[in-house]
Amino acid sequence: MAELSYCVDEAYRRRGLASEMLKRVCDKLLLEEGFSVLFCNCYADNEASVRVMQKAGFTDTGKLVVEEEAPDRPIRVFFRV
Repeated sequence: MAELSYCVDEAYRRRGLASEMLKRVCDKLLLEEGFSVLFCNCYADNEASVRVMQKAGFTDTGKLVVEEEAPDRPIRVFFRV
C-alpha cells in the first residue's frame, strides 16, 4: 500500500501534467513494484485535484475525513488497485 501526493507550480497547471505523472507513477508502482493499493486525498472542494485523480484511475471511496485543524475543509479519499 502507498499514499501518493502531488503539487504542480501554478505556472504549469492546466496542462495535464499532474494527471500524466500520476498515471505513470501508479502504473510503475502497481505493475513493476508490487504495490496492490494506492491512496490519494484532497480537500473536498478541490475539483481540479479530483479530476486529476479520476483521470489517473482512482476511485472516490465516498469517505470524508475531517481534521481537527481544518474542520470546515473535509478531505476526500481516493484509491486505485
